[in-house]
Amino acid sequence: MRSHSSSPVAVRRRTTDLIRIVIVFSVLVASIMTVERIQYLQAVLDGFNCCSSDVPMLRMYTHTRASTVSQGHRLARSPFVNNASTTCLRHAAPMQRFNISHADNKSTEQSSDTVQSTSTGTCGKLRRNWSFNPVQSPMARMIEAQQSNCSIPVATFYMDNSFGFGSHLHVWSQAMCNAMEFSQRVQTVNPEWLWLDQSYCSHEQAERSPLLCYFPLSEDRCDIGRKSSVASSFRQLHAPQVATSNVTDPKNIRLRCSLIRDHGKLTEFRQASMEYLFQSLSPLVIQEAERQMGALFGPDATVPNDLITVHLRWGDKFWEMDLPHENEYVSAVSQLLVGRATNQSANVYLSTEDPRAVEAFTTAAPRGWNIYVDRTIAELDAHRPKRGNRASWTAKNTHGRAGLVALGSLLVALEANYFVLTTKSNWSRLLDQLRRTMIDPTCDNCTSMIDLRPGEW
Repeated sequence: MRSHSSSPVAVRRRTTDLIRIVIVFSVLVASIMTVERIQYLQAVLDGFNCCSSDVPMLRMYTHTRASTVSQGHRLARSPFVNNASTTCLRHAAPMQRFNISHADNKSTEQSSDTVQSTSTGTCGKLRRNWSFNPVQSPMARMIEAQQSNCSIPVATFYMDNSFGFGSHLHVWSQAMCNAMEFSQRVQTVNPEWLWLDQSYCSHEQAERSPLLCYFPLSEDRCDIGRKSSVASSFRQLHAPQVATSNVTDPKNIRLRCSLIRDHGKLTEFRQASMEYLFQSLSPLVIQEAERQMGALFGPDATVPNDLITVHLRWGDKFWEMDLPHENEYVSAVSQLLVGRATNQSANVYLSTEDPRAVEAFTTAAPRGWNIYVDRTIAELDAHRPKRGNRASWTAKNTHGRAGLVALGSLLVALEANYFVLTTKSNWSRLLDQLRRTMIDPTCDNCTSMIDLRPGEW
């Protein structure tokens, strides 16, 4: 007599259960194992694991599937995001807003209102979506395909601890192009990168790549989803062990990739690499930007619709370009105001890290202009060198906090539709690249820019 466990009824039941498990598992894999979903999952996971245990919990940001693109069903960008109020990061200092008024043409009266941050400050709201924006340009898609190809070798790129943040990102862009020349993907090395906020970003993550704390989809894509057992199996199947070498020196112009050196694709590649890099920013960066928004424009506030961003790069930049006089910046803003119903007033976001530039611009600005001063002035000025404007010193003195504050300031600057820039500066060039690749495609080319000192690198 056969036991009950091996009866035909029991066998059929176990077989049915097994089939159900296989079907459920297949549906699960089909629904979650697309590359973009794995990447987004890791972006969220990295955002929540980037921080020390003693800092406030970061918000989770979800992306919107507004529509799809016919080829490959790529996600379409959502230009705006509705961010609810949240408790902000607590490293804020009192904000400063300068309201410029003139008694007459010869004397200047400057009044400033200082708003004290509460112990649990409330964030402002970003109009633009930075949590997830699938790349759109052909060149950016090519970069993404290269970085996602787990079968090709890895080229390591050492991110040094000198020069400014914008310079580092553009050198990384060149390292990317050089690696693509040899069918390699880039892995940045330097867990002690000076622009990496040591208080919020985990050392373990920085050992994989120092970029991941701010740009979670930039590198290490073949390890994306490592915390998921299903994704881990997928990675093992599709990411064989490959050789590692160093990328050719990106600072050596003679060693530049042929795409830039011989085919004149410098501007296109720089724009595409920044589009790729900024396609997804970590919740930490977004929350930092909203913290600054709350300090500048008030709780739950957005920027004025007519905001003009002016990037005023002075300091030690005189070694590389003829620094524009403050009156040139004022004249450029006035030019952007032509045709407006209220061309006597302006809302200006002054993006700068130089206190002398703030004083000069606010003194030269006409009566009635509202000038919102970059948070880096209030929060980082005490850490600047007494002479010069060596940004790397500020980053070192703040243990990388300057990098996080700079990225938050960048997103605030990009809330504007009008810009006065000097693209001989890396930071101005970055603003222009993101304006062209991330904003204009979502708003029917709604932005405009005056470039006082054009340049490329």
